[in-house]
Amino acid sequence: MSLVISVFVPTGIVLAADSRTTMQSTATKQISGGTEVVHTPLVLSDSAYKVFALPNAGVGILTYGDAILRDLPVESYVKRFAEVNDRSNRQTPQMADLLHEYFREQTPENRALFIVAGYDDEDGIGIPHVYTVDTGTPDGPRRSNLDRDGRLQYGVLRGGDTSVVDRLISPDTLPPFHLMPLPDAIDYARFLIETTITTLRFEPRFPSVGGPVDILSVTADSMRFMQRKGQTGGPEMIRFVQRKGLNG
Repeated sequence: MSLVISVFVPTGIVLAADSRTTMQSTATKQISGGTEVVHTPLVLSDSAYKVFALPNAGVGILTYGDAILRDLPVESYVKRFAEVNDRSNRQTPQMADLLHEYFREQTPENRALFIVAGYDDEDGIGIPHVYTVDTGTPDGPRRSNLDRDGRLQYGVLRGGDTSVVDRLISPDTLPPFHLMPLPDAIDYARFLIETTITTLRFEPRFPSVGGPVDILSVTADSMRFMQRKGQTGGPEMIRFVQRKGLNG
């Protein structure tokens, strides 16, 4: 299982995820009168990468849903996709469409879910685009940062095991995302995932979310990994990617 969070505010987009991959072990148990199939959830890894930066296209990707596709981690497929499709002349909606097509072709029996975010140059202005992609359906990507009237809106998306986050997020208590600075959006995404991990320590159920939290921020002219496992903390270790085609 996973927990992924995207927060989009006027000055940027945040993509954050935990690092836990789980699987289900199936065994047959003998009982009186026959057999019983027992399913046991297991933690496979706390080192999975679910947040990806495609620097040439200026696009960030979150992945959740099926984590193992044809005996390979979804990360390996995303990296193959990036090798072929990460080009500076491609915009966010095109990348979302290509991602949907790629996984529909490569692993049609699986359901991989994604959030794709980036900025596109429209009349010289960087416009944010956030899409959800469900490879389990033939329906294409859906844009998530427009209201019903087609105006930009700000808010939060979550995917995976959202049971704890759903308790933390209420329409009556949502923060004013249209007034939220990007550093607060980063803290908010971190808070939702870390609180979920801590809560699952004490609830009598399988801890489906865990491991380090990776956080990518995306703006009109740059992407930064604010947290990424395997990197030492501190601004000097933050990976910076200059977006091509938008000079801020």
